[in-house]
Amino acid sequence: NAFRIAIGDLKPEGNVGPEGFSTDDWNRRKIATLAPAFRSRFVGFVAAAQRVARANGRELLIWDAARSLERQVELYKHGRTEAGAVVTKTVGGSRHLYGIAIDLIPRLATGGPDFSSSPRWFKDQVLPLARNYRLRSSLLEEGFDPAHVEVPPEDLPASVNQAIAQLKADFPGLA
Repeated sequence: NAFRIAIGDLKPEGNVGPEGFSTDDWNRRKIATLAPAFRSRFVGFVAAAQRVARANGRELLIWDAARSLERQVELYKHGRTEAGAVVTKTVGGSRHLYGIAIDLIPRLATGGPDFSSSPRWFKDQVLPLARNYRLRSSLLEEGFDPAHVEVPPEDLPASVNQAIAQLKADFPGLA
């Protein structure tokens, strides 16, 4: 697969990192950006995932949640028309644009994000929990992006799926 996640040199939207925030405060800020209709799914999933992480001596950060179209375009350029590795698969098809996706990653002891690895316990114990909250993991479902968890298309209102389809049409070749 040509897509590979490598976003260690990028900051979340607003160029503010998690340093200085408790993990729970940081994650609450990110969850607040999500679509209210689906927010409780993410709250439940992140809480369950955090219990697993803490049992493994780690914590998890929501690195990104809702994103603006401008931010999504910026991320899409990374590794394509700008230096660095590819960090996102799509522009118009991103569920982040609608506040129905998160990127969840382990946190370093220093407070920052750990982009260097996807620990086995994360893949084996955390990502499968997404299904319990009617969410899907891109890694488990499609084989890419270990951080990405989203509301599945079949759970979205027709109007949201239509908006995603229209935005994909507005960005041909960047679906």
